Amino acid sequence: PANPSLSPDRELAFSANRDKTVEISTRALAPGGLEEHNQIYVRDLSTETYELVTPKPTPVFPPGAFFPRQLEVRLGGTSPDLSQILWDAFPNGVADPQTDDAVAGPSVYLWDEGETRLVSVLPDGTPVAAAIGSYSDGSADRALSADGNRAVFHTLGSPEEAASDIY
Repeated sequence: PANPSLSPDRELAFSANRDKTVEISTRALAPGGLEEHNQIYVRDLSTETYELVTPKPTPVFPPGAFFPRQLEVRLGGTSPDLSQILWDAFPNGVADPQTDDAVAGPSVYLWDEGETRLVSVLPDGTPVAAAIGSYSDGSADRALSADGNRAVFHTLGSPEEAASDIY
């Protein structure tokens, strides 16, 4: 049986055959997890083990703050077997999985069988502040295609800019 002290805060999705769940927790449920930071995990229900999806958060220091704000993550979609998970992070992204550099602004990521990559990148290779789904309806549901080959995100401009581009 699962250790109740390691239970997640929320279950977000089940795999098609119901052997795994995607969960979010502010507790460290797997190696690399951090206490008091929202992180996404895949839980194997047959072994009661957790795998960390979200990498180390980028510290966020709002103007005038003494402590970083807590990272917020949001699920944007999964493949049926949960081998691929699309998610975004606010108010800042997490460290770029390929370079470990800080990512400025909200960002969109794809976890693909244990490897995380930044998705919120323009066709010319420039990383952009972005969120999952389309800006018009604020929807994050089904932002990842069933085969995991396509993701939908929208760019986030300054407060003065009303327009947002959808990719």
